[in-house]
Amino acid sequence: MGFFLVVLTLVLPGYLISLFIPSLRGFFARVAYSLVFSVAFGVVISTVFAAFQIQIGASFLIGNAGAVCVLGFLGRGKLHTLFSEWKETKKREKAFFVFCFTLAVLAGIFVAFPHLNYKWPIHADEWWQVGTVQNVMEGRSLNTNPYLFDSFVNDKPGFSSYLAGVFAAGGVDPLQAWAYLPAFNVFLICFFASLALFSESKRFLAAGILPILLVALRSNAYSLGWWFFVPSTFSLLFVVALLFFIPHWRESFRGVLAACLIFAALALVYLPYALLLFLILLPSMVKHI
Repeated sequence: MGFFLVVLTLVLPGYLISLFIPSLRGFFARVAYSLVFSVAFGVVISTVFAAFQIQIGASFLIGNAGAVCVLGFLGRGKLHTLFSEWKETKKREKAFFVFCFTLAVLAGIFVAFPHLNYKWPIHADEWWQVGTVQNVMEGRSLNTNPYLFDSFVNDKPGFSSYLAGVFAAGGVDPLQAWAYLPAFNVFLICFFASLALFSESKRFLAAGILPILLVALRSNAYSLGWWFFVPSTFSLLFVVALLFFIPHWRESFRGVLAACLIFAALALVYLPYALLLFLILLPSMVKHI
């Protein structure tokens, strides 16, 4: 039951948030940003709960359920939007949606190869993050060293808190599940990128090739990469989302608020990427003030 509820948190909150952004139209965009908004919202609320050392599993589910109830009530007249957009989608595009999903699954399987005969975290950074996640699940402070149990500065609180919330709510041991997270992370990023690119360009070839190009990025123990599930790789979902979301936050204040949600999640998960992206987008933001 808990695992099923966690799966719903990957879709429902973000879908309801997307209903309030007028520029988001079409089935592809709706599904893509429902995923991103859901994860971003989960990162933000779980960080708040972990900062106050509130029991993370129950609070994660309650926070998401509360948001779903409030947003569902406010947007009750639009709840059918996803089904209407699916009906309006052409048969060729529906087939392409299935193709994008399949391609993202294959990308995840490809990344999972290093873990076929080794079901544990590979990199030292992964072992450190497993420890921080377990700390939060056990009710310790975010700034507790996972091995020495003294104080340290956790500059990636969103990563530790979100995963702790997901694992605690789903009743899953993070150490046992960590080997599967690189594959799921790549699936999520590739699936989102394909849907978002097709939504903006309507180009089948470009949207189909993009996951292949993403997976082709090299992984090794020095530069990390897709083989490892660490904050820098998890945060790429938000980086890609913000870049695709530029046309939408320019059009409405609600779009700006949604962009702020994604940016907040990015900053909480991996601050260096957030600062770099802020500097890159700053000229565009100043121009449209």
